[in-house]
Amino acid sequence: MSARTTTRRLMPDGTIQVTELVGDKVKDRYRYQPDLIAVADPAKPPAKNPDGTEIPGTGGTKLRPYFNILSM
Repeated sequence: MSARTTTRRLMPDGTIQVTELVGDKVKDRYRYQPDLIAVADPAKPPAKNPDGTEIPGTGGTKLRPYFNILSM
């Protein structure tokens, strides 16, 4: 009976690649896309009125993973 192993790899884009091996052969390989949430992007500050006050809702947002695997 061949040994069955499962490996998980964290890819640079945040996805998790799961590889299932039976013996030395790849049986299955798939990827999990992490849950993403919108957060404020400090590189895109909100627009301002001529009097200097910020206009709400005009700042940029970016998507980041809900859980940061590297901080666990």
